[in-house]
Amino acid sequence: MNLQFIVTILRALQLFFSVLVLCLTAATLGLASANSSSVSFNLATSILTLVYFGYLTFLHVKQANTVISFPILVVEAILTILWLSAFADITNFAGPLSCSYGYYGYYYDEDNVYSRGKHICELAKATIAFSLFNWLLFTATLILFVIYTFIPLTKVNNFDYTTKTQSVFQPGAIFLATPIQDKESNVGISDNGNETDIHNDKLEHSDHENIEDGEYKPPGTEITQTD
Repeated sequence: MNLQFIVTILRALQLFFSVLVLCLTAATLGLASANSSSVSFNLATSILTLVYFGYLTFLHVKQANTVISFPILVVEAILTILWLSAFADITNFAGPLSCSYGYYGYYYDEDNVYSRGKHICELAKATIAFSLFNWLLFTATLILFVIYTFIPLTKVNNFDYTTKTQSVFQPGAIFLATPIQDKESNVGISDNGNETDIHNDKLEHSDHENIEDGEYKPPGTEITQTD
């Protein structure tokens, strides 16, 4: 399966679940008319994720997906940790609750105690699932970025290269759009970490699955031959 297509699906799901968590947590706080640190943390995490997606959109539209790779690694790692923490926090808060009966603490309403508390409970429990999904999704994109981009970049060049030199990415900022080339030699690296010679910015013929007829095929793309 096309790896870039998988990244597109992962990014779309991350965006979708972030919007859902935003809506659910905002509704929970609105109904409760009081603050819950667990719910607010999920709300804040979803907002930060949407800000990140805004940056990725700006990167694609205005910067031609050209960016230093290390900040992408840092943000992906931070969001992975935040979603794990958000999932654990909301699970600890809403997991033990029963939405079918009972006492909801400060969620009591003088006019309609049961109905209001029941809705708050259901919204909080729904947030658990979507926080879990986003943690898993960001774990997946982080692993893909590390394996296919960050490790190969540091292998061909060095760690400083990833903090100072811009690279061109495919949409979604996970896979590179161009082959990785040593800035001081004609050594490049393919997506699985194998070194290959580069001459005049073209890869020589190789049996590697991502190189066809002397052209580099980044992960998730196919080379279309013309007559």
